[in-house]
Amino acid sequence: MGSRTCCRCLQRPHTSQSFAANYFNFRVSSLRSFSGSVLRAAKSIKDPSHPTGIWYHSLNPSSGQRWAVSLLPEAPSRPEAASILGVLSQTPGKGFESAQPYELAASSADNFATNAGFVQLLHKVLKEEIVPSDPTLEFEAKNRESGWAHITDSRHALMPGRIATPENILASIAFTDSAVHPDSYQANETYRVLTKAEGWIQLKQEWLQKVRRALLEKN
Repeated sequence: MGSRTCCRCLQRPHTSQSFAANYFNFRVSSLRSFSGSVLRAAKSIKDPSHPTGIWYHSLNPSSGQRWAVSLLPEAPSRPEAASILGVLSQTPGKGFESAQPYELAASSADNFATNAGFVQLLHKVLKEEIVPSDPTLEFEAKNRESGWAHITDSRHALMPGRIATPENILASIAFTDSAVHPDSYQANETYRVLTKAEGWIQLKQEWLQKVRRALLEKN
């Protein structure tokens, strides 16, 4: 038991395993880097009609059948990045094979699959960075003293006293004694990033700057 020869024999597999593990990690890292480089070099198209900026980044450079939709002009490093709104797909046989991605989005919201990671990040920024200091919410709280206020998408202009449709309400916030309570933030699960009637998400410029900053960190 415990001879020197046995100790040397036990050490050899360890060295081999370490080499194999390091080689595997190098290969995985290289593949991820290569994948990210290819994706960042993919074709990108800006939506010509969106007022605050929407970009389509091709996930299939050779065919352009799937697009990562983003609020950023920079392509994402990976298809599942939280920085993208979701993926827009062209279904063969539907008559949109040669359509531009913005035409595809306008044709039907069913062509788009929302990225849950983006929605979570959006709500995090709204709750932690926007709600506590938003002047519109503060104004409403001071004038109504107590109640609930909706955070709404800007793509649908509201008349005074009107409430936005469910797919345009991002979240709701409670206020009492003229003070906004960020911890009461309730995300609206029926909100839609893309709607057939009104198109893509549109955020107030001051909100958009903070959201884009967060998205860049995840891109």
